[in-house]
Amino acid sequence: MNLLVPLGSLYGAIVEFRNRLYGRGILKSNSLGKRTISVGNLTVGGTGKTPVTGFIAEIVADAGLLPCILTRGYGRNNASRQVIVCNRTEILADVGTAGDEAFELARSLLGRAVIIADADRFAAARLASEVFNPDIFILDDGFQHLRVRRDLDLLLIDATNPFGNEIPLPAGILREKPKAIARADAVIITRTELNDSVQPIEDKIRIYNKYAPVFYSAVSVKGISTIDRNGSRLTPHQLKGKKSVAFCGIGNPESFLALLEQNGLRPEHFIAFEDHHKYPKHSIERIHRAIREYDADVLLTTVKDGVKLSATGFPIPCFQVEIGIEISPADDFRRLVLAS
Repeated sequence: MNLLVPLGSLYGAIVEFRNRLYGRGILKSNSLGKRTISVGNLTVGGTGKTPVTGFIAEIVADAGLLPCILTRGYGRNNASRQVIVCNRTEILADVGTAGDEAFELARSLLGRAVIIADADRFAAARLASEVFNPDIFILDDGFQHLRVRRDLDLLLIDATNPFGNEIPLPAGILREKPKAIARADAVIITRTELNDSVQPIEDKIRIYNKYAPVFYSAVSVKGISTIDRNGSRLTPHQLKGKKSVAFCGIGNPESFLALLEQNGLRPEHFIAFEDHHKYPKHSIERIHRAIREYDADVLLTTVKDGVKLSATGFPIPCFQVEIGIEISPADDFRRLVLAS
């Protein structure tokens, strides 16, 4: 028997008790003062929150409105510090200060969004309202952050590993049991390009939530660029035939490998580091050893990893794979995001 299972049961019971306190109004949820969209999940690890958060911000910006992303800034050097990562027109923090995902969002949304990293979302929202007057707040990783009242609660479920082993932390990967799906205003099944049949997932969603609309998200390779972003952008076809070593430090590393293979890029070797990996010297040496062992021509990694490695000197070109995202039905999703 897994000795952590009893702890998982205890953790799950505590989370459910807390949720009931919020549901009955004993614990209060408070408004940020503007329309608030929460993006979150049931499991630890990557479900594609960062690209979905960026996609929502683009919808808001395309409508002539100013989005403000509120994030904890996971993996940053000082998690207690409030940091304006991007003031819309400038990136004001480096990747260590901002956190890798917040910095990645700042690069992709420069000129279009305000991004603030702060564990205290209320303090961040107050600052944003006073200084930037945004039209919409986007709460990154907010499904369990019930202190904040939201107008739209989006729950992401990964098509490649929707419910883990269905056991709460620390024995499993669930932050909450699947019945928490009932709280969601809408569900997005992510990484549908890696799963031929998502109907069983939707059937399970309907057990707990009969009416929330279900959307389908898929990613594709938008381009491939050098991590210093000085070189020209390539297509996957231009790298075919090259011997590669791929690596990443993301929540679901297998999804990155599957995306590479789906685009005809089959690495000789793949290294999966832990999420938000900071790449100390021994990690760089491990990559160097793999280059020599597999006689690699190129390195392949994610943009989230690339932002931390732009100053690293590798003996062969290191490329970051840029992804694009689609959410369907597209018109319905856009209307949901912009609903007043």
